Amino acid sequence: MPSPSSALFGRTTVASHPSKLLSAVLKTALQRLVKAMIVEKKELQVWQESNGTWHICDPMTQAHHRFSSEDEARIWIDQRYHFKL
Repeated sequence: MPSPSSALFGRTTVASHPSKLLSAVLKTALQRLVKAMIVEKKELQVWQESNGTWHICDPMTQAHHRFSSEDEARIWIDQRYHFKL
């Protein structure tokens, strides 16, 4: 049953049609997922193994680097991204 305002103005609201609401929610979720995937692919991936080795993966260049300390990893990031002219 249409809401009184939709009957009055001749409009159908998303809330009055559950399938349209579900479609809108899924569309928004898909857009957010795609955006997250694109952003993640551009950002450095940095992690540390349990043995202390640091890894940096650059998805833009597909380069993978290993460092024995956090300081070495930070120096590489600074030289590669902050001081690049």
